[in-house]
Amino acid sequence: VPPIAVLGSGGGLRAMVALMGTLTELGAQNLLDTIMYLCGVSGSTWCLTSLYRNQTWSSELEKAEKEMVQRLTTGSFDCLKALARIMEAEKDENFSITDIFASTVVHDMVKQVSSPSCLGF
Repeated sequence: VPPIAVLGSGGGLRAMVALMGTLTELGAQNLLDTIMYLCGVSGSTWCLTSLYRNQTWSSELEKAEKEMVQRLTTGSFDCLKALARIMEAEKDENFSITDIFASTVVHDMVKQVSSPSCLGF
């Protein structure tokens, strides 16, 4: 069997949802376990970050998909928290418009990884 890779594209929310849909369908077709490499850029990494919180994500894709839908449809925006994140990011010499977007939109859509140890498998 040749090595198989799945590459997620950039494109923000659209890329996040598209990669989740692709992985869910691969799972439904019993092809998910054939993937050796799973990579992404930009928005598709938002999907990967959500998945990698759980070490057994590949066997629980339906649960991960429902959690993603829940986060995207029931989120709330806290202006003061977003402003605090922007003010913290502004201290970095590489501060950019991307930091503002991430602090206001992305953060509440995909949430933060709760701990660095979640990727330690």
